[in-house]
Amino acid sequence: MLETEGKISHYAARLNRKQVGLEIQVFIEAKLTSQRREHIEAFEKAINEMPEVLECHLISGEFDYLIRVAARNTEDYEKLYRDRLTLIPSVAQMKTLLCLSTVKEFRGFHLSE
Repeated sequence: MLETEGKISHYAARLNRKQVGLEIQVFIEAKLTSQRREHIEAFEKAINEMPEVLECHLISGEFDYLIRVAARNTEDYEKLYRDRLTLIPSVAQMKTLLCLSTVKEFRGFHLSE
């Protein structure tokens, strides 16, 4: 029923991040230089080309985007930060938040009928 109604978008296996060598998880708040369409599109295109980026959300508040990244270690993340993220021309500011532990992970949407 959920499949025929188009409510299931896909099926996927859930990998254990640490078991596949991704020891750290970081969240990055990114602020763009402006809200002009070309800056937004350039940023989103660059982010979509980075397989290390697990999620990216356009948000309200002080920053424009919240990005979730998994990396092997801090050196691996620093390389992504210096060599890819900081080179996106429309980025004015970024703030990295290192995840110390995960209390509750997304496991699907709660559906109440």
